[in-house]
Amino acid sequence: MQIVLGLVVILVVATAAWLVLAVVMTARGLRRPPRRGVARAIARGAPLAPHEAGWTAEEWFVRTEDGLDLPAWRWTTGADGPVTILLHDWGDSRISELQHAASFVDDSRELVVFDQRGHGEAPGECTLARDEVDDVLAVMRVLGDGPFRLVGYGLGATTALLVAGRTDIPVSEIVAIDPWPDDVDGVIARLHEAGLAIRPTPVLFQVASRLAGVDIPRVGPGAEGPRISIRERDDTATIPWSDRLAREDVEVSTIRADTSSS
Repeated sequence: MQIVLGLVVILVVATAAWLVLAVVMTARGLRRPPRRGVARAIARGAPLAPHEAGWTAEEWFVRTEDGLDLPAWRWTTGADGPVTILLHDWGDSRISELQHAASFVDDSRELVVFDQRGHGEAPGECTLARDEVDDVLAVMRVLGDGPFRLVGYGLGATTALLVAGRTDIPVSEIVAIDPWPDDVDGVIARLHEAGLAIRPTPVLFQVASRLAGVDIPRVGPGAEGPRISIRERDDTATIPWSDRLAREDVEVSTIRADTSSS
């Protein structure tokens, strides 16, 4: 009997220790994503810098409201159109956006990519779009007159949609590619796909997010001005975007799940 009780105690202690470890590692992972931009670019044979894609870019830094210097690249194209700012996904970096930028060169007068806080070479910690919205606004203010086009991927897409409801800076268009779902299970799946070390249960995730001081970003009604185009993964539950954004003119299409970040 004593042996059985001893085994039960060991099991309980081990389970409790695992739960604590899972919460701590998840909380840490939320704030400090894996910095995988370089590795992914090399694996895909994608450019690591603008000059490898044939662009002559200026490297500069954007100072955030809380004093972080975010590294960025910007380059002009000679074309007419808006200033296009590309926003990478959780765990990616400005390097990831170089392959995406090619799709917008012909109709942008300038392109900008930058490492969001806690990603790439940027200092700070990720806040799941909470502070990142202010960081995007800081980039736009430094760049001066718009109009701007925001192109986001994954969490960057969600950030772009959140910016739309927060700024009086002229935004002509928002292209949101594969925005994050806003339910716990969906966010956990995205994080796990992107490299979160542990796939927590919904309860553990909620505890970890509280510990990390972050929350699932949820998009609400946005600005009436910009054209909004949303491209969802075909394996993602559809969010009623027209209702969510309180706009009837939102363009929604689907893309294959295996090409959403390529």
